[in-house]
Amino acid sequence: MRQQIKESYDENNLYNLWKVIVDGKMIIIVLLAVAVFSTVIISLRMPKIYRGEVVLNIFQLQEIEEASGKELVQSRGILQPKEIVDMIGNIDRGKMTKIFPTTYESVTDLKLRAIKDSKDKLFVTIEAKNANLIGKALSEIVDYINNFDIVKVIVREEREKLLKRSNELSSVINFSEKLSNNYRELLNEGKLSVVGFNPLDLNKGIVDIKLAKLVVDQRLQRLNEGGIKIADQPYIQNRPVKPKIGLNIVFAGFISVFLGIFLVVLQYRLKRFKETRLV
Repeated sequence: MRQQIKESYDENNLYNLWKVIVDGKMIIIVLLAVAVFSTVIISLRMPKIYRGEVVLNIFQLQEIEEASGKELVQSRGILQPKEIVDMIGNIDRGKMTKIFPTTYESVTDLKLRAIKDSKDKLFVTIEAKNANLIGKALSEIVDYINNFDIVKVIVREEREKLLKRSNELSSVINFSEKLSNNYRELLNEGKLSVVGFNPLDLNKGIVDIKLAKLVVDQRLQRLNEGGIKIADQPYIQNRPVKPKIGLNIVFAGFISVFLGIFLVVLQYRLKRFKETRLV
């Protein structure tokens, strides 16, 4: 019996609440209209924000190690992506002026993220008021990282090592080519026996050394561009990512409806309270 009374009481309360809301629907509608209209006006007056994304490539150092009689090439970045993120640290407006010396007034946000399971990739997202300045801003973040003292020291040491290796290979190539010419002259003059000697092996060895020097020179050229560089063409969105007018309208609509219901119910409660006191 008590359960039936309770259910009837709850149903009456819900019905009364719904009736109160329906009676005060004009307040809710007005609040909703004002909120939506205001949100649209404010959103349209807010500056448009554009987004650019790029992957940065961290130069890989190569170390040759011997294991079980075989040479193994071990690669490691001059810095791990997470180390670079930690070195930059918290990015406030003061740091923005250092990272973006010419575009900081346009840049509104900067995020750096280490790509999972990657030792030489860093993902960068930049948001700015001017889409045309995002490319320049991306170049400035690359310059900023390349000017870290630790990056400059490692790059300088690696450049010196590669230059030394390139010069050594050049000397070997010059000596090998002279040696090949001397062998060829001796063979033509009949002063050298061909038994146990294959000129093709010597030529192949020279070609291998030249290929090794080409690889070293390519790495040296890549390093001259800096320890950190843009890996691929930056992706810059032509349409603004902020403000999100549709989402703002929905959010404002929900808030205004709940506020309207609260005011209508509060008004009804105050009215009933006054009536009760008069009685």
